[in-house]
Amino acid sequence: MKNQIDFSLTTYSWLLKKLNDCDFCFRQISEINKVDEIQKIVYLRHDIDLHISMVKELAQLESALKISAIYYVPLTLHFNVLYPENRQTLRHLIELGHKIGLHYDLETYPGDYIKARKHLDLEVDILSQIVGQSVKTITMHAPYKGQPDPFRMIDEYVNPHDPRYQKDLLYVSDSCRAWRDESLLACFSSNPPRRLLLTIHPELWLDGTIEDRMTYLNEVLIEKGTCQHRNYFDKDVRKVWLTHPAPRLHDEREKKNRAIVDSHNLPHA
Repeated sequence: MKNQIDFSLTTYSWLLKKLNDCDFCFRQISEINKVDEIQKIVYLRHDIDLHISMVKELAQLESALKISAIYYVPLTLHFNVLYPENRQTLRHLIELGHKIGLHYDLETYPGDYIKARKHLDLEVDILSQIVGQSVKTITMHAPYKGQPDPFRMIDEYVNPHDPRYQKDLLYVSDSCRAWRDESLLACFSSNPPRRLLLTIHPELWLDGTIEDRMTYLNEVLIEKGTCQHRNYFDKDVRKVWLTHPAPRLHDEREKKNRAIVDSHNLPHA
């Protein structure tokens, strides 16, 4: 067992296999309220915080290992989940056997609880329609900011951070391509936790050839995040600019005006 885990799809696959070899069973977060006194359990969760592109590579890896995870998706960050390519990716995750949950951002919510709760239900409904599957589980985006979570204990949805589900539960998360501590190693020790809530951000594991964190941010995350925008401009916007009738009519009108000016030997504007 190595003391550090690098961030690559190869190592991620190794991590999942290692947990399985250590007799951990993978279960959906929707079952986190069902405590099993015999089995060791992993609840595998992904927060999509930066972009949806290439998330399917990690999802396909899990599916090949017969592992089902939940992908928490926000509606209020910079990427548009209704963009056809993104929507197709999310539906592909479901085809692979995964689940979709809502990653709500309280900074975009009303301060009043009743209004905020209605907004939560609205986002859940919108996301359910986008992915074609009922969304049953939720979790808050950016808890490190210290904002209290009013939706930790609501019976209509399963929140993995509900205090009622924390018995014997070890929570481990990668953040900014780093680990807060080495608590994950306890899973491979002689005294492993009985339940593990493992949060993995898919965008952090796309290229294991780059070790430096900031280089990875610049060369992978920013590039892949802007690649979708560039493709949109290259394919969609460029096509519109080349085929839209307004520019054509404008240019034809300008050509006629120039011809009139030239025929009268008038100076061009």
